[in-house]
Amino acid sequence: MAELATIARPYAEALFKASTASGADLNSTVAWVE
Repeated sequence: MAELATIARPYAEALFKASTASGADLNSTVAWVE
């Protein structure tokens, strides 16, 4: 079975790219995800 980190990595990278491309504050993104 694949490691959780391996499965989650593409989603985390996509979230980071989407939040930085739109100019959003990363702290706001973290609050939203939590």
